[in-house]
Amino acid sequence: MKKILLVSIIGLVLFGCDKKQVTEDMLIGDWKCMYKMDTWKNGVHSDKIDTWVYNRFIDDSIRQADNINMKFFKKNGQLYRNIGGESKAFNLAIYYDQPEETESYTIAHTKTIRAIDYLSDDKFKINLIREIHSDIEEDYTKFQMAMTCDRKKE
Repeated sequence: MKKILLVSIIGLVLFGCDKKQVTEDMLIGDWKCMYKMDTWKNGVHSDKIDTWVYNRFIDDSIRQADNINMKFFKKNGQLYRNIGGESKAFNLAIYYDQPEETESYTIAHTKTIRAIDYLSDDKFKINLIREIHSDIEEDYTKFQMAMTCDRKKE
């Protein structure tokens, strides 16, 4: 009996418990999301963000709203999200398969760190951190977006 208990404990320590993940099926439906964005310019917290950064990296349908009504649906096997009447494909797999990404542009290079966390069957959280380094000036912008979503009840 002690051996079975010991083997069970060792198994839990080595392999852990299954961590629940957000799935496409879980996302289908209507959500109310609390949205928050923080910005830093050259390491100093700022209330402003560069126009280029704002226009290039912040989704038009979100843009500093505090509360967002969002709907996820599938069409032809593709997951979409709709905010304010604007639907866009939503790539859930990128949060698990490519949580960190770097890109280079003519005048800047970026690093993106993304995460989606399962909180319950009716709640999830998306975090996105984007760092932008200007290649023209010694300039560094970082912004962090956090969105916590609760399933709307009928």
